[in-house]
Amino acid sequence: MTNIDFIHDIPLIEDVFKYDIILLGTGIHNSLGNGFQYDVKINFPKVQDAVKKTPYADSRKLGTVTVVNNTPIFCVGFIHKGAYRNDINPDFLDYNALENVIKLVDDNFENKTIACPLIGCSKYDGNGNKEKVLEIFNNLSDKNKWVIYDYEQRDYREVNNEKWAKIIEQMGKISYKEMRKLKDEFIKIRKYGIHNYKKF
Repeated sequence: MTNIDFIHDIPLIEDVFKYDIILLGTGIHNSLGNGFQYDVKINFPKVQDAVKKTPYADSRKLGTVTVVNNTPIFCVGFIHKGAYRNDINPDFLDYNALENVIKLVDDNFENKTIACPLIGCSKYDGNGNKEKVLEIFNNLSDKNKWVIYDYEQRDYREVNNEKWAKIIEQMGKISYKEMRKLKDEFIKIRKYGIHNYKKF
């Protein structure tokens, strides 16, 4: 029986260092564009670099995994070809590719804690059916512990706009020095990510 825990309403990027392995899904066009993918790209540039080295738009990548030896280890699974006509086919997840990706990760590690968002179910990585995806997880062995983060993955521009609006609200309420510090921190987080901005 699969060993799975669920975390609700907390973005996985906040907790990545709690786990041995992080799994994320993306398409075959070598882009970590939005949602959790974007969070990883900003905070862990090596992952985006590794994805860019794979053959662009090559459908043979579907169902394969690129492993980035980092702390934690990142496994990038190629699980869709892209959402060209969302209005016609909103579910663009390749379920066979997803199943292969999840099984590859589970089979090649042992006694590890593996975390992922509800992979394949956000509008950025497949917009798939939650029940079908969970069925794949439920058929795994118990050799690893899986932690699935079920939360709304949001457009990074929308998130940044909200954060900026909150900073603007402070204008006139706090000192210029405090305001400058908030602005500088916002700019650094936007550029380097929540795990790196203090280095700059």
